[in-house]
Amino acid sequence: IAIDNRVVLTGRFQGSAAAAAGSVNRQIYDLLNSVGSNTAQFFTNAINTKTQGLDVVATYDQPIGTDMALRFSAAGNFNRTEVTAVNPINGLSGDQSSLYTSVYFDREQRGVYEWANPRQKINGSVNFKYKNLSVFVRVVHFGIIKYFHPTDPIADASGNVDATKFVANRFNGFAKESRDQTFSAKNLTDLVVSYQINKNVGFSVGANNLFDVYPDKHTHSDNDSYGRFPYSRRVTQFGFNGAYYFGRLTLSL
Repeated sequence: IAIDNRVVLTGRFQGSAAAAAGSVNRQIYDLLNSVGSNTAQFFTNAINTKTQGLDVVATYDQPIGTDMALRFSAAGNFNRTEVTAVNPINGLSGDQSSLYTSVYFDREQRGVYEWANPRQKINGSVNFKYKNLSVFVRVVHFGIIKYFHPTDPIADASGNVDATKFVANRFNGFAKESRDQTFSAKNLTDLVVSYQINKNVGFSVGANNLFDVYPDKHTHSDNDSYGRFPYSRRVTQFGFNGAYYFGRLTLSL
């Protein structure tokens, strides 16, 4: 899927009152300050993207005698989105152009489209049925995701990174470290056991995320907003509510 002039959300414009920040930053700062705001973002047709992927689904049914049956299912989604172009704004020069490259579509926003969701999601399930009893088990694999901080330094043409421009991490002895993070792959398990007492009454017990799996927490203290957001609010594999256990009674009249 190729999309030209894709509508995206820009980076966060804040501006600055510092003389060294330049006239454009000062103009942005004054505009925001005049309406009592600190930051502005807007939607614009900033980029071209290309998405390639594959969806695969397979099922297999295996009867066992007259009373038992097994169903195996597997599904996989493999995809990759790339930003192929950032559309220029004509007529920019000097600090206007610098602001365009660093904020208009920054490295965080690029990461949102290329790495904020897993590039692989695979699930396998087994459904066992014996007379009125059924047991369903599903395991879902979520691939890695990545977060890129909008203002952290990146490598120059020679591959060097100015580590002095990183921010101190209180989780690691206040060492200056990148706020970028790769969140590891995770596996979640669902389980449902059901029994049909008669044609009108049945019940089920089960769990979503049986083993109470959570995403990785932030590894850099600057990303968790003083403990208010231990899990990322910028990128996500799955929710951070942990396990959910339930019982269900079904009545058919």
